[in-house]
Amino acid sequence: MEELLDQAFRLDRAGISHNELSRLEKHVLVERDLPVIIDFESATVGGGSNVTQVANGLSRLGLKLPLEALRVYRRCLCEDAYRRVLQFFLDQL
Repeated sequence: MEELLDQAFRLDRAGISHNELSRLEKHVLVERDLPVIIDFESATVGGGSNVTQVANGLSRLGLKLPLEALRVYRRCLCEDAYRRVLQFFLDQL
């Protein structure tokens, strides 16, 4: 989960939005125990919401969403806010 969220954060920082990561089962493969984001057909440049998309996908798997941390993250796309989102999910494991 941490590696997947890290990949999503790097995409956000690059200004690329995958746009379909809330459906993890269709857009993430696990190769040698590591997640690989695939299928960038609907991706757009000039924004970033991948961490939020992955968070929504994780909620579909039964994890709670860090709503306030995600709101802060969406405003700044900064590392501190990202780390709060990540820690919220890690604490649920």
